[in-house]
Amino acid sequence: MGRGRYIYVSDFIDEKLKKISNRSKLINDLLEDHFRKEDFEQMSPAELKKLIKIEKMKKEMEIKIQEIQNG
Repeated sequence: MGRGRYIYVSDFIDEKLKKISNRSKLINDLLEDHFRKEDFEQMSPAELKKLIKIEKMKKEMEIKIQEIQNG
């Protein structure tokens, strides 16, 4: 069971949402993904491993970018 919530979106986003047939599912999926990333206790071991790998790669790329920028 869900609850109705009123949200305001920018005109640009509203135009894009009009083209989506199941807006509620899209918004719920995006919000669920967002909050699942924030709540480590609800993440599965596979999701945690994936997140750790992504964060490690981000740090490595940041180091490489800094090396390139510093010449």
